[in-house]
Amino acid sequence: MVFRWRSLLLFALFGLTTCIDPVAPDYNYLSGFVFIEGEVTDKPGETAVRISESVLSFGQYSFSPISGASVRVIETGGPELTLAETPAESGTYKAPSGFAGQTGNEYRLEIVFPDGRQYLSTPEMLPKAVELDTIIPDFDPEYEYNDKKKEFHGAHRIRGEWQDPPGEKNYYEWRFLVYKKALFCASCFGGIYRNGECQPVASLSASNRYDYLCSEPCWTISPGESVNVFSDEFVDGNRVTGREVAVLPFESRYPALVLVSQYSITLDHYRFKLLLQNLSAETGGLNATPPAAIIGNIVNANDPEEKVLGYFGASANRSKYVYIDRVNTPGTPFGGYTPNFEPPPPPPASTPTAPCMETETRTGIKPEGWPN
Repeated sequence: MVFRWRSLLLFALFGLTTCIDPVAPDYNYLSGFVFIEGEVTDKPGETAVRISESVLSFGQYSFSPISGASVRVIETGGPELTLAETPAESGTYKAPSGFAGQTGNEYRLEIVFPDGRQYLSTPEMLPKAVELDTIIPDFDPEYEYNDKKKEFHGAHRIRGEWQDPPGEKNYYEWRFLVYKKALFCASCFGGIYRNGECQPVASLSASNRYDYLCSEPCWTISPGESVNVFSDEFVDGNRVTGREVAVLPFESRYPALVLVSQYSITLDHYRFKLLLQNLSAETGGLNATPPAAIIGNIVNANDPEEKVLGYFGASANRSKYVYIDRVNTPGTPFGGYTPNFEPPPPPPASTPTAPCMETETRTGIKPEGWPN
């Protein structure tokens, strides 16, 4: 989920009726809202903070990353950790790759913007992890009805099983990533790929797209977009089975590897995400006035009245992979992307290929769990 809920928070504040990002404005004063999403987890390499601000551009609202901030994670009674901005992703600040939060320790966030504005979060105690024992994919040929096409779309519903610890309150959130073998590693509009870049060609229209095969193994990475949280209020101490933790739409027959992460989160974090889950699931909820808690746990130290969107949390992550070979999945896949390759030149020349560039959505490192 990449910032999908920034727009939900704007809708919640001002009663907007659409859920598309970027959003068409109903008000002229939605620019300048600060959005901060951050988290300490017990997994090395996961602790990160993302900062952006709502802007009005060409009649639509979007979010612009805020670069050059000073970002620190402070452990109560412990050391302070400075997060460094990621060169390839403006506005994203990450902890050193070896850092991992510790169960039972409290963490809070402190940010100073280049213009001097200071933002602080309340402290969060990192909960104890709960193992996700099993994940089972179950194909549903009628998972979702497409009203426009008047047809059902199928999907693999991935269900989880785990033992809930008895005698304690536990709150869960599930997130997932989908890995697929990349069909191509570069796309050029109105041009061709040469010498590592797209070069314009006058005879090609701006809408003409050529895709280029990868020169090495490469995988795409797609985050799940839903908000999915759960409380053990009615299942305390029981084994939980059949809980939907991820969904893989049947958009192609290419295989996919799904990494499902079960996060143990705090009560306040759960309440915040539950509101977002309800907002995204219930159209009518976007028109209602939500409780103030939707703002989250971050404030402007210089202006306590400012509405700061987002949340800084502490959580414990336990993950599992499931590989889904969709070749023999019944029914017809919907959607998907059809590559358009540049026509091959006369021999002995050949169409160039493109390298696999490491980004948040693409990797040349074979994912753990991908079969040989």
